[in-house]
Amino acid sequence: MSRPNALSSVLDAETVRRLTRQIDQACDLMGRLSGSPIPAADFFLALTTRTLSVINGTAGAVWLKSPQGLLQLQHQTNLGSVGIEDLPEGRGRHNALLKHTLDSKQLTFLDTGAIVVTAAGTEASNAAAYPVVVAPILSDQGDTYGLFEVWLESGGDPKLRTAHINFVNHMAGYATNYLRNNTALRNSTQEQIFTQLEAFSRQIHASLNPTEVAFLVANEGRRLIGCDRICVGVRHGRRTTIEAVSGSDVVEKASVQVRAMRDLMDAVLDWNERLLYQGSRDETLPPPVLHSLDAFLAQSNPKLLVLQPLRDERELQKDKEKDPKPGPARSALLLEAFEPPEKVDPMLERFEIVASHAASSLYNAAEMKRIPFAFIWKPILALQGRAGGKRRFYTMLALGLVTAIMLAMFFVPYPLKLDAKGQLEPEEWNYIYPTGAGRVVQFKVTPGQTIRPNTPIAVLVDHDLGRAIDEKLGEIRKSEVAISVLGSQAADSSLTPTKQREKADELKRERDHLVTLNDQLNLLLDEHRADISNPGQFTVFAPEFRRSRNSAGPTNWKVVSADFEHQLVNRWMRQVDPLLRVGNTSGVWRIEQKIPQKHVSQLLRAYSSGSQDEFLEVDVLVTSAPTQTFKGRLYRRDISGEAVQNKDDHNESELVVYAYVRVNEPGIPPADQIPTELLVTGVEVHTKIRCGNHSLGYSLFHGAWEFIYEHVIFAF
Repeated sequence: MSRPNALSSVLDAETVRRLTRQIDQACDLMGRLSGSPIPAADFFLALTTRTLSVINGTAGAVWLKSPQGLLQLQHQTNLGSVGIEDLPEGRGRHNALLKHTLDSKQLTFLDTGAIVVTAAGTEASNAAAYPVVVAPILSDQGDTYGLFEVWLESGGDPKLRTAHINFVNHMAGYATNYLRNNTALRNSTQEQIFTQLEAFSRQIHASLNPTEVAFLVANEGRRLIGCDRICVGVRHGRRTTIEAVSGSDVVEKASVQVRAMRDLMDAVLDWNERLLYQGSRDETLPPPVLHSLDAFLAQSNPKLLVLQPLRDERELQKDKEKDPKPGPARSALLLEAFEPPEKVDPMLERFEIVASHAASSLYNAAEMKRIPFAFIWKPILALQGRAGGKRRFYTMLALGLVTAIMLAMFFVPYPLKLDAKGQLEPEEWNYIYPTGAGRVVQFKVTPGQTIRPNTPIAVLVDHDLGRAIDEKLGEIRKSEVAISVLGSQAADSSLTPTKQREKADELKRERDHLVTLNDQLNLLLDEHRADISNPGQFTVFAPEFRRSRNSAGPTNWKVVSADFEHQLVNRWMRQVDPLLRVGNTSGVWRIEQKIPQKHVSQLLRAYSSGSQDEFLEVDVLVTSAPTQTFKGRLYRRDISGEAVQNKDDHNESELVVYAYVRVNEPGIPPADQIPTELLVTGVEVHTKIRCGNHSLGYSLFHGAWEFIYEHVIFAF
C-alpha cells in the first residue's frame, strides 16, 4: 500500500519532514500488524492511538458491521471527550452520519456544524465541536466491513487538513487488510478444526463397544486437546471401570494408580460436578472427592487436572414433584497436563468440545452393552462380518426377505375379502300409499313412530273429490225437496184419485233415488275416508301390514322414512306414489349392498355347493360405531340374479348386483350381532365378504392381477 501524498506545498520543510516521518513510521507499523495474527482489540488500539498521535486528533473509533447489518463499536479512544451524548439529538445525528457513510461507501468529512444530505433525502450533520472524518473499511469485493471514525483537532492548521484526511483514509485501508487476512486465517483454522472434529466424531460413533469407543476417545481426544494424558471411565452399575488410557494398549486395572483413578472417578460421578485442579487443593470440595484426589495425586502429580462427568441429554431422572432434571452421569473424562501452557483456557475449551462429542458415543456404547439377549445379536454381527461388510450383509438380507415374501405370496393361504358398501334396513317393510290422488296437507306421524293398522297417517286434499261430494250433496238436497213436494201432492184431496196415484208413484221413485244417492255418497266417503264437513279433504290410515313369507317372531312396525314431512307436504301425490315406508324393527335386519359385477364371479365361486341355504361369513363395520366389527351372513339365495345400473350413484357407470346380508340371525353369536341401538335404517355399512382361502398374493392384490390380466395378458 503506497504512502499518502497530499501535503501542501506552502508548508515549511521542517513540518513536512516531521509529518512525513511520522506517517512512514505509522504505515510501517500498521503494515506489519495488519498481516499478523494479533488480536483484534490490540490491532484497533494501535490503529486509533497511532492515527491520533500523527494528526494530533481528539478521538477515534472503529465500527464493524454485524452479520445482521448493524454497526457495533469495536474500539474507541477518548470518545467521551467529544461530547456527543451531551448534545441534544447528538446520538441521532451521529448515527445518521455513520449510516450515510456506510450506504455511500465514500469518505465523509464534516466540519463543526456542517450538514450533508443523504441518499434518502434526510440530513446528517456533525454536532460535535470537532471536525470529523469517517472512512469506510472496504473489502476487495466492494462490500463494507465497517467504519473508521476520527475527530480532528478543533484548532488545527487548516493547511494540514487535507493531509490528515488522506492519512485517516489510508489507515482505514490497513484495517481492511487486517480484517481480510484474519478472516482468511480464521476460516482456515476453523475449517481445519471442523475437519478434525468431524473425523473424531465419525470414528468414535463407528463402534458400539465401550472399550473400543473409550480407546478412540482417549487417543484421538488427546491429540485434539494437546494435553499429556486422557483417561476414560465408564460406570457399569455402581462401580466405574477405567476403559482406556491414552498411550496404553492395555489398562492394568489392578495397578495402584488405576485403582486410585477409579476411586476418584467414583467420587466425582457421585458428586456430579466437574473437578478442576491447577496445582493447589480446593478445601471446599466434598470430603470424598478431596480424599480421592489426594490419593490420586500421590500416584500422579499433574499441574493441571480436569475430571469431567459426561452426561448425555437422554440421561434424565423423573422427579414426582418437579420437572425432569439431569441424572447422574454414566461416564467421565480425565485430563492430565504435567507442563500446561500459561493460558489454559483454549485447552479447556477444546476439552469441553471433545467431552460433548464423547458423551453421546459412550452413552450409546453403554446402552448397547446393557441390551439383554446379546447372544442373539452376536451371531448376527458374525454373519455380517462373514458376508463381507454391512452393505453386502444388508443386500443379502434384503434378497432373502424378498425371496421369502415372494414364496409366501404364492404358497401361504389367506382369506380373500371382497369390499362392498351397503345400508341397514329391516327385512320386513311396507309402503303406505294414499287411497286417492291429492295434495298432502298434513302428516300425523313422525319418523320412528310405532304404527298399527288404522293409525292416521296423513291428511290430503283433492278438489275433484270435493266437487264430486258437493255435487252428491246437492243432488241429495234436491231429491229431498222433490220428496217433500211430491208427498204434499200425493196427500192433496183436491186432486183426482188417478192424479194422486201418479204422484205417489213419483214419490216412491224419488225416495228410491235418494237412497241411491246416499249410498253413492257413503261409498265415496268410505272409499277415500273423506270428511263430509270438509269436502275434498280425506285421511290416509295405515292398512293391515303384509309380513314376509315364513316370517315369525314379534312385530314392531315403525316409520323408517326420514324427512318426509318437508319433502311431501303441499305436494301432489298419486295413488301409486308412496307416502312413507314402515319396517318391522323387531324382526330380522339386513344390509342391502351393491356388489360390482367384476367381483360376482369370485363371490359365486366361494360357495362350495349349489344349496340356496349356504352362506358366507361377512365382516361388518357400521360407520356409526367404527371401532367395533360385527358378523353377518350372505346366503346364496339372497344374491340377485340380475346386474342393474347403480341408481344411487350417477357417477358410477358399472353394473352392480344387489345382495342382502343378514346381521342378527339366531345362528350368529350375540357378541357378533349389531346392537339394537345401532340398527337404524339407512346407516352406511362397510362389509368384507370372506370368499375362502387363496394365495396371499392374490388375496392382497387380486384387483391389480385382474387389471393386468384384462388389459395386458388378454390383449395378446
